[in-house]
Amino acid sequence: MALDQRHRYIISKIVEGFGIDESLVEKKVIAEKQHVNAFLEGSGLGALKWTHQISEEKSKDGSWVQKGSKPVLALSHQQADRVGSGRCLFFVRVNPKGVNEKSIETDIAAGEIQGSALDTFKALVADLYLPVLQEQGSWGRMPAEHAQEFLAGADKIASVLVDASDCLQGGVELRLPDEKYVSQYELRPASFNQAANDPSVAKHLEQCLGDWCNQVRTCKHHQFCSVNSFAAL
Repeated sequence: MALDQRHRYIISKIVEGFGIDESLVEKKVIAEKQHVNAFLEGSGLGALKWTHQISEEKSKDGSWVQKGSKPVLALSHQQADRVGSGRCLFFVRVNPKGVNEKSIETDIAAGEIQGSALDTFKALVADLYLPVLQEQGSWGRMPAEHAQEFLAGADKIASVLVDASDCLQGGVELRLPDEKYVSQYELRPASFNQAANDPSVAKHLEQCLGDWCNQVRTCKHHQFCSVNSFAAL
């Protein structure tokens, strides 16, 4: 596969972001040429997500556990794929028609997510953009009252993001049903009826539902987030 300047741009960003060997990245891009080229030509997903972390797999209790000890460079093939606990480099195709070699940096937006996407967004808005905007002395032809209104709105959004992040940090993860029951029945009415007629399955799911109710009740009792903050936006 011949690599052009568009591929080189992606490779350079990955090398810079993860600090790994260029030849390794080049081999991975070539191996993923179908998805990378579809992204560049405008016929595939509108974003590429690259991770360099220890692989994870889902355990029987629904939690994610690491496999091995060596980080692996990987490309997500679906927009909703789990990023994991490490860092993620993303490339978004700004030009819906595809990426032109002469305008790569305007046709592609690149960035990094570390931790949760919400925490990254919160850091960008609350810790970076808002302080810069508040320090800005001149707003050109914009009337002062409009500038103040804009800053007040930005401050409100930052506050909501901080509250949302704190809320998730203080939340709970609901217990998942046993994997043997999840894999045994398909998500369709006939399977639901079959599961309901099995006493052991019905008892297990009833216990899960009871645990969920207790967890939600406890979470609401200790809830730190205000729904009114979101409604105010």
